[in-house]
Amino acid sequence: MVVVRPEIPDGCQKVQDIERQISCLSRREVGQVGTTSAVDGCRKTAEDELRNQAGDLGANLIVVTSRALQPSGDYVATASSYRCAQFADPRLLPDAASEVRVVTDASAVSACRRVGEVSTGRGGKTASERSQRVLEGLREETLDAGGNTLLRPNDERSGVAYLCAAGGAPPIPAHAEVSDEPPAQSLRQAGAGSDVRAATAPVRTETKTGVGVAFGNGWEPSTNFRFAGLRVPIHLGSTRLEPGVRAQRWDGALALQLDLGVYHQARTGSTFLYGGVRGGILHARANDVGETGVRIGPGLGAEHFLADRWSLGFEAAFLYLRVQGTNNIDLEGSLLLRAYWN
Repeated sequence: MVVVRPEIPDGCQKVQDIERQISCLSRREVGQVGTTSAVDGCRKTAEDELRNQAGDLGANLIVVTSRALQPSGDYVATASSYRCAQFADPRLLPDAASEVRVVTDASAVSACRRVGEVSTGRGGKTASERSQRVLEGLREETLDAGGNTLLRPNDERSGVAYLCAAGGAPPIPAHAEVSDEPPAQSLRQAGAGSDVRAATAPVRTETKTGVGVAFGNGWEPSTNFRFAGLRVPIHLGSTRLEPGVRAQRWDGALALQLDLGVYHQARTGSTFLYGGVRGGILHARANDVGETGVRIGPGLGAEHFLADRWSLGFEAAFLYLRVQGTNNIDLEGSLLLRAYWN
């Protein structure tokens, strides 16, 4: 696939054309329509290597000019590297969302498969900036939904994601079967031509890392308590890890807790819903006497993104507590404000 070259910012000096070729799939996997996560992993690995290569050359802007999965299973990406005064770290253009086609006429997706509705809450300081950020958000949501075409009849914050095969081929089935035919023939039948991404519904494995603050109340059969702490949210596709530390006070005791949450999450528009297990070690001290215990139990939560890197969330947990031979059950609720740096 040839990528449309974006406008190069003023003041950037070209360094060198670069290329990365990685062996990521077997010939059999190339012939399987629907290996979206594998193809997406190939793209991400190639882009990471382009960033590293550009960094070694002293460049900080990488403009992708082409990328394609070969019948052999090699993923090839080419780019031009530039040195720009306004950028600190290697930046790659365009991002994956630029590969989503945007249409306004429903007839353009009549032969495509509908994969879901998408929406975004992004904003901006000016009307033009807001419009651009909304479009970027809708394209990213389309990728997350497993689509490659966005139907957006009006200039709004929502649309419908579709999965379309290249070249006007019939709609791609929801569950493609494994093909024993040669890769080139399988690709032609999928309507992908030389670009398997168009036929295999790009689905990004989103990785996010940030920091958050949590405030909440807890309830035990005999008392209530309050707590505050820090979290480190880590999104790994459908998995969420969230280590944290917090302080709480109840019954005159001050406690410090180190814990870790492991959750499965699903995304709906700008909101993540997650559930899993949270557990940790608790050390409480009162009247110069210290006690150590464990706390573990199931938890459910929701996180809504107010902007690209800011979110507000709520979490509830039902926890078993054991301290120095004493057992107890806690029910607690938390309000969380998170900020992400990617």
